[in-house]
Amino acid sequence: MSQSVAPAPVRRRAMDRLVTGIQRHWLAGINIFFGVLLGVAMLTPLAYALGFSSLGDSVFHLYRFICGQTPSHSFFLGGYQMCLCSRCMAIYSSMLIAGVAFAILRNARSFQPARWYWWVLGMVPLALDGGTQLVGWHESNLALRLLTGAVFGLSTAWFLFPQIEESTRL
Repeated sequence: MSQSVAPAPVRRRAMDRLVTGIQRHWLAGINIFFGVLLGVAMLTPLAYALGFSSLGDSVFHLYRFICGQTPSHSFFLGGYQMCLCSRCMAIYSSMLIAGVAFAILRNARSFQPARWYWWVLGMVPLALDGGTQLVGWHESNLALRLLTGAVFGLSTAWFLFPQIEESTRL
């Protein structure tokens, strides 16, 4: 029994269409990713509240790869912990907001990416707050976690999105 394989030109055209689609719609993909990531994080406490504990547990364990999930650093909905801490929520939310804003404004004007040192500067508050808490010098609070996460998320989006846009221009 032999397998039928598409001729090389057909495979190449299909691959070209795939790459062109990614080039044209990269920002939509990123925005959908962050929207789903945040939406699922907010729906997980609802799953617990409705009695779908195994679904909630599965999502909660999956999110451990991207967040420490410390209960004292997390939001609770309906008495159940969200599977992202407040700082991660701020990072991903600010990147989603920046992505939506970039999608709306990118055709109206040209955006220059942040220079690397602005991006590093955007990391400093997060590193100071998280690092000093880690070594026991102070206990961070909700406002600091939200602020430092949002600053980092926005600086990351400002650094990355214009560069990706420039590299994917057709």
